[in-house]
Amino acid sequence: MRVFISAGEASGDAYGAVLAREIAAGFDDRAAFEVAMLNLVSLRTPKPSKHVPADYEARRVLGRQEAWQFLAFGLIEDTGPECERGDDVFLHDCWNLLPIARRSFLDIAAVGGPRLRESGVRMVASSDRWGAVGILHSLAVVPKVYGGFRAAKRELATGDPGVFIPIDFGYANIRLARRAKRLGWKVLYLVPPGSWRRDRQGKDLPEIADVAVTPFPWSAEMLQKMGLDARFYGHPIKQTFREAAPEPVERGQGVVVLPGSRDAEIAANLPVLGVALHGLKVPIEFALAPGTDAEAVLAQWAGPPATAVVGETQKALLRARVAVVCSGTATLEAVLAKTPCTVVYQGSPQMRAEEKLLTRLGLWKRPKFVALPNILLDRELVPERLDPVDPVAVRRDVDALLDDSRARMLQLAAFHDLIQSLGPDDALTKAAAVVKEMGGGVGGR
Repeated sequence: MRVFISAGEASGDAYGAVLAREIAAGFDDRAAFEVAMLNLVSLRTPKPSKHVPADYEARRVLGRQEAWQFLAFGLIEDTGPECERGDDVFLHDCWNLLPIARRSFLDIAAVGGPRLRESGVRMVASSDRWGAVGILHSLAVVPKVYGGFRAAKRELATGDPGVFIPIDFGYANIRLARRAKRLGWKVLYLVPPGSWRRDRQGKDLPEIADVAVTPFPWSAEMLQKMGLDARFYGHPIKQTFREAAPEPVERGQGVVVLPGSRDAEIAANLPVLGVALHGLKVPIEFALAPGTDAEAVLAQWAGPPATAVVGETQKALLRARVAVVCSGTATLEAVLAKTPCTVVYQGSPQMRAEEKLLTRLGLWKRPKFVALPNILLDRELVPERLDPVDPVAVRRDVDALLDDSRARMLQLAAFHDLIQSLGPDDALTKAAAVVKEMGGGVGGR
């Protein structure tokens, strides 16, 4: 079975890594079986003495079955390191053969970032620096995106088609999905672009996808009416959040800052946040996306003393009392952590000029809400401090949320309903099952 995942943003990279793991589940069983059977054939059976027990043959067969079960389950339970330390050369050899056997049944390739790289899939291109804000910044990253886009096209055109899984990032993935369909691939679009919109969905999705797994129920309903097989299994962020923070975390009294996953966002947000949090007497911690240079961020920070963690957003949110979040899926992580927050998004002078021009031309209109919790509720629950950001207003929000204020209580009360509206917490596991069905892969566990 052949699978190709294309993820262009930090959240998509996280979803893709979990999805790849869930797709691989079950293929290890088959691979272990093949390795065991291949090697057990060569096992030498001791030559029986002339006094052969009546049940010798049955015992010999049973012994091989038990040996296979021991080996197969040992491999499935990931006991390789123990095998390497032991004296069982046979089991050690089988462990070394397992990745080869797995690849004979399943090949997962990907365009993605740190999470997908760590998952062990075959990387086609890196999307670490694909994210852009505004027209000028988008033009600056075009060479990087185009290089990855060409590599992805080559991957789609090489060998037999399989299942292509674009994740969000419509700029490149819509084009790749259309090409994949032409080449005979089946396409499952995970988190279709603009799926959060309540008034419309991407009109070309039914043409370029066989199945869409969308994070919002209204998106699934609209896409189904458009003729697409659309599924709502819950928001994938619930699964990634649960898996990233499986153990309870002690709640502290500090403020966690999520300044964005793109370099341009971080550079724009840090100065205004430094002013807003000046003189704050509680601990401040930056929660940075994987691949972000923590030392560089702290070097730019002109506010109170702060620490930084990379790739531990969920735990950082759980141990904070208040969050200051750059708009995006991170706002939903604050909801899942039950950490009251204020949303901040400072643009650059170029972005402001672009917004004015597009507004004047009738090509852009500022939406009613930009924070996902507010979009989901269709009302303002979390404050939105947007460009140009008033640092005084941000500080007022933070001070109120640090106290047991009415604003804090209102957010906490609404978080329960928001969490329920995001659906089950196994969306990626269910999406992986659909991928296996589409690819005709062997069964899962």
